Amino acid sequence: PAPSSSASPSSWTALRANALRALLSVVLSGCSGGKAALQNSARTVPLLLQLVRKGKSTLAPLATNTLWVLAHSHQRTVQNLRSLKALDVFEGVASVARESLRTDDQT
Repeated sequence: PAPSSSASPSSWTALRANALRALLSVVLSGCSGGKAALQNSARTVPLLLQLVRKGKSTLAPLATNTLWVLAHSHQRTVQNLRSLKALDVFEGVASVARESLRTDDQT
């Protein structure tokens, strides 16, 4: 949902970051039911990939970590990432990060 006029963008980012931390906790907890529900949802991977693509400093690493844990030893998630061209997204993010490091080194 779009932020309401009373909520600041930073509060929405913090809320999303906390939600991602909760998701990451679920997939790392060993609770196979929670992890399976996320892996089998048609929305999980595309939404996480969208957060990676946007590259917000707090959200992208959390989304990337969650994707990694979901994909680890789960072929269907890996296939879903391939079909969504996730490698292109990660290469783009890495390219931006490399350029940022070069710029920082030059200053």
